[in-house]
Amino acid sequence: MNRLLFFTLSILVASSLYLQAYSSEEEDFFFDAIVFKGEDSARLDIFLAIPNQRLTFVTAGELYTAGFEVVVTISNVNDATKNISRKYSRKVSAKTYSEASGGNGEFTNITASEHLPVGTYKVRAVLNDLANSREYEKSRQISVIDFAQFPLVMSSIMLVSEIDEYEGNYTITPFISDNIGNLSEGYFCFFEVYNDGESRNMNIVTEIMDKESKVLYSDTVMKVVDSERTQLYVKIPAGIVYGSNENSIRIYLTAEDNYQILAAASRSIRCNSFLYNRIASNLPLAIRQLRYVATQSAIDSINAGVNEAERLSLFERFWNKLDPTPGTIRNEAMEEYFARIDYAEKSFKAYTEGWLTDKGEVYVVFGPPMNIERTNRSFADNRTYEQWTYSSNRQFIFVDVSGFGDFRLYSPSVVTDKYEYK
Repeated sequence: MNRLLFFTLSILVASSLYLQAYSSEEEDFFFDAIVFKGEDSARLDIFLAIPNQRLTFVTAGELYTAGFEVVVTISNVNDATKNISRKYSRKVSAKTYSEASGGNGEFTNITASEHLPVGTYKVRAVLNDLANSREYEKSRQISVIDFAQFPLVMSSIMLVSEIDEYEGNYTITPFISDNIGNLSEGYFCFFEVYNDGESRNMNIVTEIMDKESKVLYSDTVMKVVDSERTQLYVKIPAGIVYGSNENSIRIYLTAEDNYQILAAASRSIRCNSFLYNRIASNLPLAIRQLRYVATQSAIDSINAGVNEAERLSLFERFWNKLDPTPGTIRNEAMEEYFARIDYAEKSFKAYTEGWLTDKGEVYVVFGPPMNIERTNRSFADNRTYEQWTYSSNRQFIFVDVSGFGDFRLYSPSVVTDKYEYK
């Protein structure tokens, strides 16, 4: 997993902060926006992580290069004259096609801060892949308060996957997303408390609620809240059953001897497992997509289930037999397979669905090639050919039959292999 280490005294005094993006196949890019108390006004910190896998790379000499722009717009819900727009442009290079297609989990981090007046804001980030003009969008609504008006107040809540503490300093790994669906070992909620009074013990009450405000999890711990600024966190354990993909976390502070709420903060979260929701939301499609790993008779056996619940059970039983780590929560073979399906669908769509194209089939079965070369063979038909090279010098050549990116397998004429997890 690629991590970018940087230091930010304004967020974490004398602490190192890592950015980490999990499973880049889950989302087009990663985005979060957190409000802290600044020197003179509230400070909005914006975090972005752009996976290589979502970018289109082109050859440039011996390198593969890609470029993108992210436009972040901060819109005041009640006053359009206070809107802010910022553009961040980056160029990315990779030495191999595998790196360019996300084979080593590389991504580009962007962090930014804005000082904002009191108000409610929609923070919108639009990623533009410059090579093909594709756009991807994410947004969050945040509230900015006047921190100076309150003797005891909290910052926004930052989701964190890992925290290490040493001599009062923290090394934290923010989870730059509101989707905690794949954090199978639990996670942390990190926040700051600003206290104008003396240091004292306080109850930290944490609640997780579904969209009907039903409490799914509750816990109370006592911690010391120092005067001025205190950095705190609470652990959210694994095993919580989230009722839907629309949930919220609420953390509030009470006095040591009673439960009168003195300060509170909340944020929305999703529990949206990329793989589970892909399957559960469209099981017939997920069964069709087994064509590169299963025989037709195996697919027919799954479809023979008398109802969807039985078909899902047969589907899971099929993948359990291929699980390289039985007895653990993860099935790495299934994760890799459907991550390749997802990438093929988004990257190779042409005359049919991306995962059904010839390029899609080769990518799903064999994964990212070690090298890719594109040429125009003027001595023949002047069509564009693309050659993918794998280990042991195995090669696949595709030809653009229409001149509009309609690449068909030229050599060999068919793929007879099935996907195998390695």
